[in-house]
Amino acid sequence: MYELFDNISFDTPDGDAIGSEVETNYYDNGMVWTQIWSVFYAKGNYTGASVSFPFHIAYKWDDDKIIEEKKLEVVELDSIDAGDCTFHFGWTIHGAGLNKSDKIREAMVVTYYADGSRVGKLDTKDRKGDAELFLGGKKAGEIADHPMNKIVYQR
Repeated sequence: MYELFDNISFDTPDGDAIGSEVETNYYDNGMVWTQIWSVFYAKGNYTGASVSFPFHIAYKWDDDKIIEEKKLEVVELDSIDAGDCTFHFGWTIHGAGLNKSDKIREAMVVTYYADGSRVGKLDTKDRKGDAELFLGGKKAGEIADHPMNKIVYQR
């Protein structure tokens, strides 16, 4: 992400405090959930444009591991201009209205995953095609590395 953006910061949605609002709840049935409300701010390294968007995420814990994640807030954009971008989790339902112009609407997808991740189940035509195109034909269980996929952040 640091290759794509500069001046990355997070703030509360109402802007009255610096940093994310984080709340962890411990329920009588033993469940533990952490909720994060924040706003992502950054400047594009390639476009120079400033971007920001609010988000609300909830994580369910089992011991010290996150076992479930939910994106809870629905965000609708009235419109975006040519060259703008949006960010969302891969399972977020999203789309665009009918293209009423005579110009082709182009899109680019960027996917992030942790270095050392393994290829998951290749149980659909789309997943098989993605593994072929973006991972050089890797098989389920193999390390998801390929020269096309650069490491953009290291700890």
